[in-house]
Amino acid sequence: MGRADKIAVVYLQTQPAGMATINFVNNENITLHIIGVLKPFQRHGLGRSLMSRITKEYGDKYEVFVETQSLNKSARKLYQRTGFSLDSMRYVLHAWPKKNK
Repeated sequence: MGRADKIAVVYLQTQPAGMATINFVNNENITLHIIGVLKPFQRHGLGRSLMSRITKEYGDKYEVFVETQSLNKSARKLYQRTGFSLDSMRYVLHAWPKKNK
């Protein structure tokens, strides 16, 4: 995962409240990597609004994929409520750099 090709922002009134990064994989697929709503703005339907706006804007031309951790139940619930279904699962192992002591 490199830089985002596009960033979608959702607002509550005039305040930026959440965002999603969009990567154009090829002419047929896009992937949403980072999706989040700031804690004070959660539970206002903004995540659902953001996902709906993205699928409405890109869903006719692209197959839209989203990735999340299997333990992130709230994200999985959001994605399922906005029309996404499980396509596949994979394990990704991370090796974090050791901090200098």
